[in-house]
Amino acid sequence: MARLTIALLLSAAVSACGVGAAYAVSPLAAASRAGDVAEIDRLLAGGADINAGSGVNDWPPVIHAIHKRQLVALGHLLDRGAAVDAPLRSRALSVARGSGDEDAVLAILNVHRQAAVASAEP
Repeated sequence: MARLTIALLLSAAVSACGVGAAYAVSPLAAASRAGDVAEIDRLLAGGADINAGSGVNDWPPVIHAIHKRQLVALGHLLDRGAAVDAPLRSRALSVARGSGDEDAVLAILNVHRQAAVASAEP
């Protein structure tokens, strides 16, 4: 009985402080976290915002992919047009540093930046 009471109290506390649905990740972020490139494409074709933040940290899908070490998904999101401005790049590298993928993420971001510069040239 004591365990049930504790579980109910914890559940009520979590609900009261806003944890739960308010911090849910978007379907695109979930696909990015799972590395599901086909689902990423399906969601983007359906109008999903490639740069929309979600989750407790309001991360865009590229950061969710980095956090879960889904580097193929990261590259795919960048290829599909995900924005990476200076503040996002800094955040991406910070998250990558925490997961031990900083060098790989830096390489992917640099390739994307070089491609974007090359396509902007006349």
